[in-house]
Amino acid sequence: MNHSSILGVQVAITSGCALYYKNQIVFAISEERCSKIKNETIFPHQSIQRALQFCEENDIPLPQIAVFPSWNLDFEHYLLRRECTFSIKDYLKEQHDYWYKRLYLNMSVKLKDIFPDKLNIDNVLPQDVVKDLYQSDDPKVLFKQVRANQLDRYPCIKSKYFVNHEYAHAAYALYGSPLTKEDALIIAIDGFGDDANASVWTHDGNSLICHKKYTNFNVGRIYRYITLLLGMKPNEHEHKVMGLAAYADPKYVNEAVKVFENTWYFEDGEVKYKDLPKDSYFYFKDRLEGVRFDSIAGALQKYTENMILDLVRYWAKKLNKRKITLSGGVSLNIKANMMIGELDEIDDIFVPASGGDESLCIGAIFSWLDENNKSSDIQPMQHMYLGNAYSINEIEKRVALFIKDHEDKYEIHRNITTSKIAQLIADGKIIGRFAGRMEFGARALGNRSIIANPNKKNIVRMINAKIKKRDFWMPFTTSVLDFKAVDYLINPKKFKFPFMTIACKTTTKAQNEIFGALHSGDFTTRPQIVTQETNPSYWELINEFYQITGIGALLNTSLNLSGLPICESPEDVFHVLVSSDIDGVVLENTLILKTAKGVEPPKG
Repeated sequence: MNHSSILGVQVAITSGCALYYKNQIVFAISEERCSKIKNETIFPHQSIQRALQFCEENDIPLPQIAVFPSWNLDFEHYLLRRECTFSIKDYLKEQHDYWYKRLYLNMSVKLKDIFPDKLNIDNVLPQDVVKDLYQSDDPKVLFKQVRANQLDRYPCIKSKYFVNHEYAHAAYALYGSPLTKEDALIIAIDGFGDDANASVWTHDGNSLICHKKYTNFNVGRIYRYITLLLGMKPNEHEHKVMGLAAYADPKYVNEAVKVFENTWYFEDGEVKYKDLPKDSYFYFKDRLEGVRFDSIAGALQKYTENMILDLVRYWAKKLNKRKITLSGGVSLNIKANMMIGELDEIDDIFVPASGGDESLCIGAIFSWLDENNKSSDIQPMQHMYLGNAYSINEIEKRVALFIKDHEDKYEIHRNITTSKIAQLIADGKIIGRFAGRMEFGARALGNRSIIANPNKKNIVRMINAKIKKRDFWMPFTTSVLDFKAVDYLINPKKFKFPFMTIACKTTTKAQNEIFGALHSGDFTTRPQIVTQETNPSYWELINEFYQITGIGALLNTSLNLSGLPICESPEDVFHVLVSSDIDGVVLENTLILKTAKGVEPPKG
């Protein structure tokens, strides 16, 4: 096919863009990395500029085609930048002053009247466009055109297309995975898309075929609002609820889960209900009053797993498929993914990285190619190192500017060896690593990571106290050498674990050696198996650590402070360094260590 490039553009929840060239995704970035605002929802102009710059630097033709996912977006959410500006109090106010009035009192209300202080229209859309949207008989259709018009400032873009939200998720699940297309059962589950919140697909050898769309498979939506009910931020803190669930007493969970089971259930290929909730917040608030917080989390997780397992069992049997790939926001539930993998009906499972809406910029491209019979040559995504990189010379310039104002606090060590970094980690130092191309998506996979010795006592408490400020029950994760995975992971079906998207039970050896990178409630981990092929320098670091300690894994967490996106630039790394008690950072081969606390600088 023609080797021109294609631009995928995601707008709204975690806006961003991706670039496709010569049968593969060559670049992808989320706007939050540029704006420094977590979950940024604004139109991703800065991301697109980075993509076009990448084209110019790598002799790639500028894209002439742009593809958007999602036909139906709520323009009021976009104007308010809801997912990146709302606090927990704002989400509660939305429930009481917007949804309650609409659903229970049948009142006509607008979000702009409830949150006038959140409107910064001039920075989002022109006033006349906003006025037209509010006056339009079909604002979703008009907002679709408004989004397309944002690309008029890029002369290279000649054609703009939109694809269905669920189709984009399914295409990302399939074409982002190494599974043979004709063997795969593809399931997408999220809060809601264009016209469904769960869909089931296969590939017929030519293109994706949709077998079923559900409008009432509401586990994603319920999870979102139980997160709020538990005092956490919806659309962001669902993973905290999942982490908390493992601590719940099964006796109390089994009682609380009846509240959820009394709503929707799955039977004979359909979603049915016993009691039909009017909403997903007040209904459960009334019925869960007085139930312990961890029991609610445990019951929600159990209900979610059971619904998903029933769905998978039914369609795996009906379509005679024993391999599965998943996408959509609910695919981020790593514990449910683990349970799917344990089913007798499933031989293999693969979950691509960051299957929430942030990956729709990639899925939009894949689904457009699929729809136009151009998908046969798409290469599976081997890695997620798709962002920008900084040259050693550029890093040196920025380090020099930084150290000019901080000479008394830090030691600079240039041309530092991997073995010296490994020794620091073995000695208990917590080190930020900034190397190579930035990862795309929510998970740091070694290039924008904070790394530490998983065998060190109290390492989780130390990282939380010094840097991350995370909830005490939340685990970090494991980057494990490929040849050591068998020692640490109970993986009888030999699933691939490249992206931290599936939880895994661990061996006694893991619980003794890498306990700091395991969930302390159930000793599971969400592993990243690191290979020389996908990330040779990170593999080398872990291997050096293994040579020193005999432990073939590192504790890994994202290089950022609480509430901020993963670091994109050296300046972001410097901010982490000066704003926390991290021991040091290594940017490519330049190490910056804090010395004011008596850190012994390495020799060499």
